[in-house]
Parts: sequence; structure tokens; C-alpha cells
Amino acid sequence: MHFHLHLQILLSCLLSCSYGTTTITNTTITIPTVNYFHLLNYSGPDHMPHLNVSQVNFQDITNVTHSAVVMENKYLKVVLLPAMGRVYRIVDLVTGHDILWKNAIASPNGANNDLGWWLWIGGIEYTLPGQEHGFTWALDWQWKISSGIHGTKNCHGHAATCVITSITEPTTGIVETLTFSLGNTAISLTTDVELENPSNTTAMYAHWTNVPFVPGPTNMLPDSTEFIIPTTSIHIDPRWVNNLGNGTQVWTTSPLRFIKNWVNGTLMGDLTTNGLENGYFGVYSHEDQEGAARIFETMQTPGCDTWSYGFHPPSCFPQNTNISNCRYAEMWGGTVTHLEKLRPLQPKKRIHWTEQVQPYRGTRGICFANKYVIANVWRDINGGGNDSAGATVALSFNVELLDTKILIGARGLLRELGDVSPRNVVYVTDTMVVKGSHIWIWNSLNVLVATFAVKI
Repeated sequence: MHFHLHLQILLSCLLSCSYGTTTITNTTITIPTVNYFHLLNYSGPDHMPHLNVSQVNFQDITNVTHSAVVMENKYLKVVLLPAMGRVYRIVDLVTGHDILWKNAIASPNGANNDLGWWLWIGGIEYTLPGQEHGFTWALDWQWKISSGIHGTKNCHGHAATCVITSITEPTTGIVETLTFSLGNTAISLTTDVELENPSNTTAMYAHWTNVPFVPGPTNMLPDSTEFIIPTTSIHIDPRWVNNLGNGTQVWTTSPLRFIKNWVNGTLMGDLTTNGLENGYFGVYSHEDQEGAARIFETMQTPGCDTWSYGFHPPSCFPQNTNISNCRYAEMWGGTVTHLEKLRPLQPKKRIHWTEQVQPYRGTRGICFANKYVIANVWRDINGGGNDSAGATVALSFNVELLDTKILIGARGLLRELGDVSPRNVVYVTDTMVVKGSHIWIWNSLNVLVATFAVKI
């Protein structure tokens, strides 16, 4: 009886499910794609698909229909390609803007991995077992919509319903499971990542989440884009030193914080960090006052590798004119700090972490972020530029909170912010906001949802 009831609910979700204010719709989408399929051979590792890109006719375009799941509430719209283990689109419904780059025509091209290629399609990919882009993007994932009939356990407690995708990476045997959920009142896509080694031998691996950010209305990086990375220094690999400058740079003063300084349209490359001070990174367009961020757990995913083709690049690859534009940034979050490194997953062990990706607005950047709020603090020059002038605290809430309160500094007054929403940014200006001040934020149940120290 219980099995048949569960099956009935799953079948009813084949068209559309609605729980509260979040809807989940099972559908299809068509994506124009360079026709490379007849050229695939299965000579890659463990018979995975290999491609000789030199044989591709990039003018041969075909329409490919993909299974898609659309998750939507009043703040966010997410389009998943679950059979690819991919987040294709995230749309900020407050502005109507996508925050993820996507290619107008999906196209293969070369990559430094044992498959010999990668698919320029766009969106977020979750990759194993290492190398450049790994292999899992090229494989068929199993997936389902979980109805929540067993409560929220299958969705890790984030929502009553979710989309679960899984893949077994052939060369390591690691089973990767992604659980995507969108809360009824949240503006962030939550992804629970689980890696399990079911074998009797240790698996060496690296998992990377690749997020191609493009905040604003144009599907490309605005000229004023700032890379938001909470680190003290960045490292440039020797092969990119001629493009991007000295091998180690202090991040607060590095010109690479802004995309306009990746100049000439040819200065591609990437930067890495040796450690993150906090669990977030992202981008912010100062001209559009829009940003996008990944918020995550640094214990399991300490790595950050930021790749770009540079400022106003003329093309990604001259032979492939189907790549609509190259003005985007891939921000990679990894279980290791550099692409060449691996880490062990012991026999019969599993690891798990949660990450979220979301838009934010009106904060001029980020000095603190968690699953509840993105915050920044600044002092305007025309405000006097000294501590006595006070400073502005900007709070962009990731989820609706009722009867919210904020306290600034040990002697500050507890202020009532009231009900807060991801739709609006809350600004608080106070002379108590000085370097070293602590800020505390509580919800209606007097639960502390955020606390951080001011660094300006």
C-alpha cells in the first residue's frame, strides 16, 4: 500500500508538482548544438566517450531535446538538466536576469583531459575525478523527483521536494549524488553533494563545482565586474605569469580583482588561492549593482580557482564561431586547492557538504555570507572617511525572516528590522560601525542567524 501511494505521487509529478510556493515541473527544452554525436567513439578511459575535435564541422547545427526540471518560487527560477547532472539556468525573478553563462549554441571543443574534449553549453557542472573538467559531465546521470512522502529526509531537510541526480564515476568507482532543492521563501538554489566510495580500495579524486558567473542583463561579464574572494593572497601558475603578472599577489591590492584589468582581450588564465578565510566567493557588477555568489563549507571544499578568457576577448577559439561570447568567468570550488591535486576517499566512506548559488543586489560586494544573509560594510569618502562618521551596513537576505533584529557593537542599540525579504536590501548606518565592531542578527525566535566583525 505504501509503495503504491509513493508511486502514485511520483507519477503525478511527471507534469508538475507544487509544494507551498515552490513549483517543480518536469519538462523538456531544446538547445541548438553543434552536431558532433556521430563522431564520438568510446575509446576513453573505461569506454567513456572520446572525441577528435579536429573532425567536427562547426557549421552543422542540430536541435537537441533534453529532459529538464524547472524549480520556481516567487524569487528564483532554476532550470536543471538532470540527465547531465547540470544546473543550466538560475534566474533572479526580482530583476529577470540570468546569473549563469550559457552558450547560444552548445559546442564541443578541446580540453586537457583523457576524453579530449568538453561541451561548451553553460551552467553549473559538478565534476569528477580530476583533470580539466573531469569526466562526469559527459556521462548519463540517473535522476528522480523526490516527492517528500518520507518527510524531508531524502531532501536533506531543505525542502519537501527536490531533484536527486546520481552518477558512478568509472575510473574511481565513486558514486556522486546531487540533491537540488529550492525553499519556498529562498532566493538560493541549495545543492547537497555526497561522494561515496563503495569499494574496498582507496579512491584518489578531486571534485570541482564549476560556476560560470555573469551577473546583470547581458549574459557576459560587465566591465565593472569585481571578483569577490575572501583570501589574503592569490597564486598565478607559471604558464600564466606573462599574462596575469607575478606568481603570488596580495589579493586586496591585486589588479586582477577587476575583470577590466585582465586586459587586451587575450590575457586568459586563472588564479588560485591557498586558502579561503570564509565559505563564499562570487562576482559583483558595480555598474548594474548586481552580483552572484556560491556559499559553501570550506572544510570539504577549500579550493577556489577562477578562470577567465580576459577582458573583451575577441573569441574563445577561432575555429568555433558558435561560442556566443567568451566574456564570462568560471569560478571553481574544489575539494582540493589546485586542479592537479588529488585527495583520498577511503573504502566504504562517504563525504557530504551543502552549497548554495544565488543572486544578490545593492551591497557593493560581500564581507560576510552564510545561508541566511549576504552582508557588506562601507564608509563613503564624502561621509568624512573617519570612524566618527559611521558606516553603512548592507544586508541582502537569502530567505524570508520574520521580526529580525540587529545589534552593532557592544554598546549599540538593538534595532528592529522587522520582516525581511530577498526582494529588498536593508541598509543600516550607524556611528557605532567601526573597524572591529561585531554585528549580530537574530530572527523572530531569537536565534542568532549571523555574526561577523567589521573589517573596514
